[in-house]
Amino acid sequence: MLEERGKVDNTIKELEEGIVCIGEEYMKIDVSEKIKKILDEFIDTTIKSKIEELEKTITELYHKLANKDDMVKEIKIDQKDLGTRLIGFDGEIIDKESISAGEKEIYALSILWGLSKISNKKFPLVVDSLLARLDNTHTDNIVKNFFPNSGEQVIVLGNNKEISKKVYCDLMPHINKEYKLSFDENNKLIDYYFKESVCQAN
Repeated sequence: MLEERGKVDNTIKELEEGIVCIGEEYMKIDVSEKIKKILDEFIDTTIKSKIEELEKTITELYHKLANKDDMVKEIKIDQKDLGTRLIGFDGEIIDKESISAGEKEIYALSILWGLSKISNKKFPLVVDSLLARLDNTHTDNIVKNFFPNSGEQVIVLGNNKEISKKVYCDLMPHINKEYKLSFDENNKLIDYYFKESVCQAN
């Protein structure tokens, strides 16, 4: 009798231990699901926060480079597909195809500059014939605000119609190296664009 009672007690103990193990496994699953939910919420919140920060930064940079008369009030980013929208001062969505070529360049520069600022990473930038399609106000804004602040290594490729004496003199304090391609067969690469005296004379 005592022997059978001992067997029953052992069986009950084993079952209890099994139940505890099953309970622990369910607890682990429950904790894992809660952790996943918290991480998903954190990721969503972080992405939303970064998108809002990027929207604000891009909009601020756009207004630094654009004309005061430009019709864009802010630049919004869709949180699902990350597409951008131009919003006018009356809250309307502006068709990107309706803005001028110069405004499109300002828009693209603002996004590029904004991404660089948000990421806190300075990367080399090569700009080719950027000023060709811009009016004087846009050109002044880019020369004074974008080129000196957009990165530590910026290469500007331009022709003599873009880089006027005024533009050159505005850029000169920020220029480390300058070269001019010449049609002269004997001296195709000249290590200056305008002579420094051009700016000193002004």
